[in-house]
Amino acid sequence: MAVSTIEAFYLGTFSDLDPNEGNWQSENSGSLIGQTFGDVYAPLYDSIDSLGLDDANNNGGVSENDNGQVGENLIYNGISATLDSVIDFTVTVTYSDGTTASTQMEILQDVSGRLFLLPYITGSGFNAVLDDKPIQSITLNSIVGDNFSSTVANSEQDAFIDGTVDGTGGADNIGTSYTDADGTQMNAYGGDDTVDAGAGNDSIFSGAGDDLVYGGDGNDYIEYGAGQDTVFGGAGDDIIDDVSGFSEIGNDFIDAGSGNDTVWTGFGSDTVFGGDGADIVFGEGDNDLIYGGTGSDSLYGEDGNDTIYGGEDPATSVNGSNTVTSTYNVIHLGSGAEVDDNESNFANEYASALLGSYGGAGNELYNAFQQASVTDSNANTSIDMDHTGTPEIITIGGVAKMVDTGIVYNATVTFTDATTGTFTAVVIQTTDGEVYMMPEMSNNADNALLTSKPIQSISLDSVNVGYTNITSSRLDADYALPGDSDTFGDLIDGGAGNDVIFGGLGNDTIAGGDGDDTILYGAGADTVVGGDGNDFIDDTAAIEETGDNSLSGGAGDDTIFAGAGSDTLSGGSGNDALYGENDADTFQIEDGFGSDAIFGGEGGIDDDAIDLATLTGAVTVSYSGNEAGTITNGIDTLAFTEIERLILTGGADSVNAGADTVGINVIAGAGDDTIRGGSGADTIQGEEGNDALYGQNGDDSLIGGAGDDYFDGGIGNNTLSGGDGSDFFDIGTGNDTIIGGEGGTDRDVVSIARLNDAITVTYSGDGQGTYFDDDGDSGQFSEIEAWELSSGADNFDASADSAGVEVDAGAGNDSVVGGSGNDTIVGGAGNDTLTGGAGNEIFSYAAGDGADTITDFNFGNTGTLDDADTTNNDFIDLSAFYDNIWELHADQADDGILNQSNDGVGGVDYSDNDSFGTGSLTFSGASANNSSFTSENTGVVCFAEGTAIRTPMGDVAVEDLQPGDLISTLDAGPQPLVWVGCTDLTLRAGTIDPCATPVRIKPSRPGINRALLVSPQHCLLMDLPDGSTVFCRARHLAEETRLASFAKGRETIRYYHLLLPEHHVLISEGWCSESFYPGSQAMALMNPVERARLVAAVPHLQDKKPSAAYGPRARRVLARKDVQGRFSNGALALSNADQSRRIPPYKITSMASVVSNQRLAEASGPICP
Repeated sequence: MAVSTIEAFYLGTFSDLDPNEGNWQSENSGSLIGQTFGDVYAPLYDSIDSLGLDDANNNGGVSENDNGQVGENLIYNGISATLDSVIDFTVTVTYSDGTTASTQMEILQDVSGRLFLLPYITGSGFNAVLDDKPIQSITLNSIVGDNFSSTVANSEQDAFIDGTVDGTGGADNIGTSYTDADGTQMNAYGGDDTVDAGAGNDSIFSGAGDDLVYGGDGNDYIEYGAGQDTVFGGAGDDIIDDVSGFSEIGNDFIDAGSGNDTVWTGFGSDTVFGGDGADIVFGEGDNDLIYGGTGSDSLYGEDGNDTIYGGEDPATSVNGSNTVTSTYNVIHLGSGAEVDDNESNFANEYASALLGSYGGAGNELYNAFQQASVTDSNANTSIDMDHTGTPEIITIGGVAKMVDTGIVYNATVTFTDATTGTFTAVVIQTTDGEVYMMPEMSNNADNALLTSKPIQSISLDSVNVGYTNITSSRLDADYALPGDSDTFGDLIDGGAGNDVIFGGLGNDTIAGGDGDDTILYGAGADTVVGGDGNDFIDDTAAIEETGDNSLSGGAGDDTIFAGAGSDTLSGGSGNDALYGENDADTFQIEDGFGSDAIFGGEGGIDDDAIDLATLTGAVTVSYSGNEAGTITNGIDTLAFTEIERLILTGGADSVNAGADTVGINVIAGAGDDTIRGGSGADTIQGEEGNDALYGQNGDDSLIGGAGDDYFDGGIGNNTLSGGDGSDFFDIGTGNDTIIGGEGGTDRDVVSIARLNDAITVTYSGDGQGTYFDDDGDSGQFSEIEAWELSSGADNFDASADSAGVEVDAGAGNDSVVGGSGNDTIVGGAGNDTLTGGAGNEIFSYAAGDGADTITDFNFGNTGTLDDADTTNNDFIDLSAFYDNIWELHADQADDGILNQSNDGVGGVDYSDNDSFGTGSLTFSGASANNSSFTSENTGVVCFAEGTAIRTPMGDVAVEDLQPGDLISTLDAGPQPLVWVGCTDLTLRAGTIDPCATPVRIKPSRPGINRALLVSPQHCLLMDLPDGSTVFCRARHLAEETRLASFAKGRETIRYYHLLLPEHHVLISEGWCSESFYPGSQAMALMNPVERARLVAAVPHLQDKKPSAAYGPRARRVLARKDVQGRFSNGALALSNADQSRRIPPYKITSMASVVSNQRLAEASGPICP
């Protein structure tokens, strides 16, 4: 068995051409007539395949199965199938260049339906046209002879041209004269080859050697090999690659040309020009030089110390030496008609023929610089013209030329920025008609003009000297070339190594990668990341940078210059130097910022900011002068100068700008910050957190934001805005504007307390008005709820307010007038006159406050006294001065003034009470009875609903107790309940009513989650250091110690009163506290129904003092001042029955002397329905 391999076109799978075997006919072969295979998009020269012929019987050909042959097969793609049909056709061949030819070919089909088109046997004349040119398509015209041929002999093996031009192992020159289909493949193989593919989509494999490759027009694939290759991609979207990965070694030059090209350079120090279009360039190994050209390029330096230009090369010059020499730069103006047609008269007959403009937009003369050199053969220092008969030679651009004539013109230059200038131009014309402008003889004004900017055009305006000899040695002018004109944004990645990167124009994204990189970005809004290493980042000197850039140094000690524009700079970790230069720049600081130096710059829109918001810890900022200072987080420290604004962290930051005189701008961020301004006009924003803001000197603007902030405006005309939260404004001198703010838990306070000057405050509406003091300071305020006045004789008038105010008048003889809301007024030291106005006021008086007068106590009540609602009438807490309401009534009655003047009269004893001393209280129009001072002016001794009371049977809720139940006492064991009463009160949630708001005492032991709630006047047992015990009132514990607190979240409360046969210490929620003591104060506070029930149980209360009708208290009651003093000395503690003492044995005390059992039952009545 013999198998031969031939070339054939595989046409695909078709229906069976010979369905009936044994009749020597291919019945359906006519179906192929007129069909064309291949086209311009899928040419046949791309479908040349290998076809195996299996000659099983070794007769020199493969026979189809009609003649009974078995095992005569076609082998394609490794699959063998029996030959079924062989038909000869006349065909029309269409070549890739569009020409045609006619010939004959064979069609083969195997039993699987696969169809093949192939040439005749070797040597057949029909095959000549098949290898003439690459074949694009073939049309089957007609069947030759019968529609049957039984045997196919071995066809010609290389009958077709596949579009690939193959070189040799030597130095080949493969040009467009070689057969080149539209999409030629050229294999140059080894040697120093020159390949010119011409137009079309070519595939070029240059192989080893120092090759020169021209891709030409079209989308080419160029693969170069080892050696120092030069590759020009030409127009089209080309792919230019080294052999594989980094394997190509050699210092290559690659010019990708126009189009969206992709280039890989391999190893070696390569030079790449991307050209026009959106190019992608990979520098791969070693130190490469890459120019992106115009378009949105992506440039990756990868390994090595690369130099990368995002656009065209930056602004340069032609590198003239600026010295007088016989070799210098000339400007080629173009060509013109001969101006000197008579070589014997030393004149230019037609010098004016060259007048006019040369160059222009799109034809700029900066592209027309050429180098010239002169050989002064006769040493006469001049270029001899053609007039002499022996003209000298000037070599321009490497071409030797004879000088015909020289002329001087008055000329105008136009630069690329549209500016112009006039100068004197020296022009020569060579004998070939070309016109050149010579440089000047020295560094004169004309030379300075012509070399100052890139030249766009030159106009020869008039003839200055019609004929002149040209000195052979002239100035080697250093003419300016333009910078990058590519305005597309590039993507540049330097990769590893110490790279030099030029961004150029456009909005570029540049990553330096590892290594100590130099990155010069250009105009546009660029994003630059230096990466690891000590990087240098700057705008390109030749391109004035004006974009808003994002510049990040990354790790390492970086230096960054931002140029003009509102830039964002980040040094990253390391000791960086950051220069904002012109306009409003932001310096973003990160954790681990090191010892940075920041220079904001002063040009342009000058508002430079340091942003510390991302730091995880607080910072301390210390100013050393105007816009200068240091910032530290305790680990790293940076120095700054020319900074106008600071954005602080989310921690508790501290700023001291005392050394600044021009004003600071600080945004403090979250955290409890302390910011001190300088002597300039400062702007400070506290934002979230409880901040302390100090304006110091100058006209400052302080904005608190959310949180309970402290303001000290200092000296100057300040604007203070509190924002959300309860803010405190400590006012200095000047004319201030104060805005309290209404958000959050709102209680904004203005304090004049530190000033000696008397102040006058006048409200003009709710929470707003004006103020002034005795020495000329003044201001206006709004959204203010409370005031602390000065130590002088202040005048406070809130009569225009209806929302309610709080005033602490401080020392001095003050006059305070409230508004129509519910006011809280504290007269303080001095003899004050207090007027509450309409509404339910709370007045406060303490020992040492002076002789105060309240002009309208109870005059503005919104409810009636003794209606069980403590929120609808005026209140003043005098419980520290009197044990009961009878004592207060008696004091008022003897001289119309509350001053304890009845001490010792009728058994009154004030020794355990606070003393008025030289002070007093005068209530205008008040009476010495319950019409002015009632149960709703003081407190009630009682337990809150739900309180657990200790009994012999265990703890029982107070509301479940009934008269007759036994209660465990500390001193006398179980005692029966005589009477149970209750009082319902309505409270103002969120505020403290010192006569009604319940007092909370923490749980008595671990595992007990329930706190004890009692009325403010309720007494709790306290342990003293000597082992003795005393009573303290609950409100004094809440106000003067940390042992208790007001529970101000309630809107209603029900208090229960437990009366025992005698006053006792009982156990409530594990704490030792008093039972109900029916004193005059408590009796006065009861509503009439409860009071009647109590008197029915203890009749003597109706006509005797409590001490006589009921008996003494179980313990002495400490005055407020003693509570405060003992607690501050650590000599006071709550008595805990569960931890400090044992309940004594139970003992029932007879009640015969107090109340009969029958009256006990009768007195109980209904308990708290």
